[in-house]
Amino acid sequence: MGQQLALALKEVKKNSRDHIVKSNRISRKVREQLTRAGYLVDVIQGWYLLTTPGIEGNSDVWYGFYWSFIRQYLTERFGKTGYCLSADHSMNLHAGETIIPEQLVVITKKASNQAIELPFKTSLLIYSDKTNFPKKISKINDINVMMQETALCRLSPAYYVEKAENILLVLNLYQSVVALSKQLIETASLSSAERLAGAFQSMGLKGYADQIISDMKLAGYHIKAENSFQRKKLVVSSRQIYSSPYPARIELLWQSMRKDIQDNFPQPAKKKEFRVLKKIRDLYTHDAYHSLSIEGYQVTEELIQKIAAGKWNPAENIHDRDLFSGLSAKGYQDAFQSVLQSIQKTKLQTKQGQIVSRDLQTWYRALFTPFVKSGLYQASDIIGYRNQPVYIRNSRHIPLPNHSLVDVMEKYYDLLKNEDNPAVKAVLGHFMFVNIHPYMDGNGRLGRFLMNYMLVTGGYHWTVIRVSERTRYMKTLESASVEKNIIPFTRFIADEMAYWDELDDRR
Repeated sequence: MGQQLALALKEVKKNSRDHIVKSNRISRKVREQLTRAGYLVDVIQGWYLLTTPGIEGNSDVWYGFYWSFIRQYLTERFGKTGYCLSADHSMNLHAGETIIPEQLVVITKKASNQAIELPFKTSLLIYSDKTNFPKKISKINDINVMMQETALCRLSPAYYVEKAENILLVLNLYQSVVALSKQLIETASLSSAERLAGAFQSMGLKGYADQIISDMKLAGYHIKAENSFQRKKLVVSSRQIYSSPYPARIELLWQSMRKDIQDNFPQPAKKKEFRVLKKIRDLYTHDAYHSLSIEGYQVTEELIQKIAAGKWNPAENIHDRDLFSGLSAKGYQDAFQSVLQSIQKTKLQTKQGQIVSRDLQTWYRALFTPFVKSGLYQASDIIGYRNQPVYIRNSRHIPLPNHSLVDVMEKYYDLLKNEDNPAVKAVLGHFMFVNIHPYMDGNGRLGRFLMNYMLVTGGYHWTVIRVSERTRYMKTLESASVEKNIIPFTRFIADEMAYWDELDDRR
């Protein structure tokens, strides 16, 4: 039986493409055998996802290979150039949006009007529009999209309200509006010209707005700028051109969220005193137990205390050989001590952003040095940022592509350095870090260390996020990532802080 399963797996791996399997690429016998064993799960009729038994019900498996399925399915059905994402969805990809859409809209050359239900409440809406199918198409992640100027000319009015940040991110990269003006004139897109001129004006780029109005006038079209954003002014602080829209994206996100945090997070004590390090150390057992348990490690308080006392010896004691959990707890203790050292430096220098940019890699290495010493990891594994994609379980948010991380993390450090509100630093310091997900592992633990570093150095108390509150914790992070609503996460952190403060007062 095992040999048959191995042969079936060998066949399906040979005929799958990036974990996506079309039924006619494998034999019926193999398909049925692997479906029963949990290695193949249905996407739609005739299409399967190759996965690992036991995790097939996790949405991150589907979200992780969502775009691979979209690319293969649409190419198989409509050919390499027979489909294109709608203007709105093309713009999402041009702007580097990281959220898996609930419904993806696709236009095709041949008849195809159809709505297709996909796993985890996602869907495809496909419709034929041969007349208006774009003359030229571009590719992002090997998905057919409209050229940037074409998409901008065809955006729906609602997009300016619902996705203003995406338009701003794309327009901010323009060094000339010549190509945009040509497209607007060739397609006689008067309403779009007015909206785009208004968008440039709202960004403080009046010269670009005037150029579009002048170019349209030369072609015989008289337009005026129209601000369709219908929201507060959004401005990227720098016109620096990055290799991707992601650095500017996290800056806009920071700007849009900071006031909600200020309005929903308590003020620190009038006299900003750092929490006595002894009291923080007294919380260590609770902190390590809850933080590691949130990540799914089977770590007991007894193990944590044994490691803290230097009595954990897996080489000689058979009872200490639950190696992975033990190494995780040992790494956590080392990282905790490293964070306390950073706090002590900050008491003298009061430059949190600079210290985080310098010490974060030290915290990360401390988490995983025990794994290197044990031989489970190579030293090169814990140097630098991740070099491949990563996915968050049960989240529609896909962390940023690895090629953008150097620029994005530099922007993240700049935002911390330039922020003057300690609550914003703590809440967004945590949220933005896990949203970026710069490492293959340890992002949640480091995010909580970052939060507590900013809380303590900002006049608040060290706060443990309890494993009993994990569901609310993850739900509020998802709300911030997908819905761009930071208020639930802000109130959650404030509630956890109040819990531990009240507990401390009763002692």
